Amino acid sequence: MFFGTKTNKIKKSISIVILVSLLGWLFSYFLNNIGDFKNIFLLDRFDIALLVLIYTASLFINGVILKILVSKLGGKIRYKESFLLSVATSFFNFITPFRGGAGIRALYLKKVHNFDYTKFIVTLVGSYLVLFLVISSMLLIATTYLFIKYNIFNLAITILFGSFFIGLIFFIIASPKNRPTKNWLVRKVFEVSNGWDLIKQDGKLLFHLFLLNIIYVLLGTFFMYITFTALGINIAFFKVLYFNLISFVSFFINVTPASLGVYEGVLFVTSSIVGILPSDALIFAVIFRVIGFLVTFLLFVLFGRYLYGEYYEKKRI
Repeated sequence: MFFGTKTNKIKKSISIVILVSLLGWLFSYFLNNIGDFKNIFLLDRFDIALLVLIYTASLFINGVILKILVSKLGGKIRYKESFLLSVATSFFNFITPFRGGAGIRALYLKKVHNFDYTKFIVTLVGSYLVLFLVISSMLLIATTYLFIKYNIFNLAITILFGSFFIGLIFFIIASPKNRPTKNWLVRKVFEVSNGWDLIKQDGKLLFHLFLLNIIYVLLGTFFMYITFTALGINIAFFKVLYFNLISFVSFFINVTPASLGVYEGVLFVTSSIVGILPSDALIFAVIFRVIGFLVTFLLFVLFGRYLYGEYYEKKRI
């Protein structure tokens, strides 16, 4: 218990230091380039409504992915419930570091549906494996197109996502098999691997997961493309797709709430690859943050009581 508490305090301290440092850097850049940010007011009501709709659709897609995986592993969850769990997860990711929303989702599924924590980890592993296989394969395709069409090529990013692609393919094909063991941790790893085997053997389910994740990535790309277009930035769709796919690197450095500062840093550093000004990349990040938080906050406030009621009804039993 002591070591767990101490570890949590260290993680929290690291998160705060990184968050303050990144926000300080962003604030300094903003003050030194304040004139470049006036374009943020170019968005009209139609643009904002469209972006809200796209963001809400992405939350719904995440909910459908959750339902498919939970159902495959024996859980029973309704579409309404899975969508609201997606909203709740996103909301708590906005306000807690280290993707704290996943813990809220795991607790809810365990209490309301008696869905084992090991099975929950299987849903996380399964969704992340498919998502990043989709991201890495789409980025390699986009890289090929941009090199042929615009002579744009970044070796470091190609190697990074190419390594992801090869590693994920290897894991999917040769995931570890269950062996008798007394070690609790090793046993749980094998249980997760067995759960993934159950998912990957279902060709129809895998197809649906790949399709849903492609839609999810494209929704994010359309969000970015519409934002840049509304800001008066003329950029090809494939360049935006490439830029959006690169931004998923921030997913691996999730030490601040919703990767605050980290996501902006990735956009800032990589924007020049596709010919976007760093200030325009940061404007997009601000718009994305504001719309994302407001959508999840309003949905959580309006409909979160449904999940609250389900949770406390089970708690009284």
